[in-house]
Amino acid sequence: MEELERGPMRDGFGTRRSARPAGEGVYALARHGNHTHLLYALELPEEPDEVQRELRIGKQGSYLVSVKNPQAGSPPSVGLEEAQKAEFPEELQEHFGDRRFIALEPDFLDYEGAELLVMGSEDDPGEELGIDLAPECESEETANLFQELEIDRERHPVEPLLTGKWA
Repeated sequence: MEELERGPMRDGFGTRRSARPAGEGVYALARHGNHTHLLYALELPEEPDEVQRELRIGKQGSYLVSVKNPQAGSPPSVGLEEAQKAEFPEELQEHFGDRRFIALEPDFLDYEGAELLVMGSEDDPGEELGIDLAPECESEETANLFQELEIDRERHPVEPLLTGKWA
């Protein structure tokens, strides 16, 4: 599992926008055969509530994740504009061959404009893959989300993260 670098959220036009944390937890990216799983377990809020329901964030989840070949076409009105697409180095681009999507590898996440396809997974691959995320009991004092994302608690409502209620 590789820790991913995080930065300020931006909209599609490069403009910074305000973000509110809606959950904190642990996750794993795991390669299994010809696909990649993203598994997560929520630590905060203790129990998902209205915010998490509206954003479809469950207590835990499992997804299959693929990365799109930026050189492959897309249907009209789907995907990023040409100028926004990722520019992968040749050694990563070669992984695609003639395919439009391949299983996500963490290296692709280092490039702005990488397009991901995330599909819900009904099964629980954690047991099959031998992964126990072991979520911890977190609180406002122990949550490191604020430091990692450089979020000022005074300027950003924390109720969605701590209570699951909209601020």
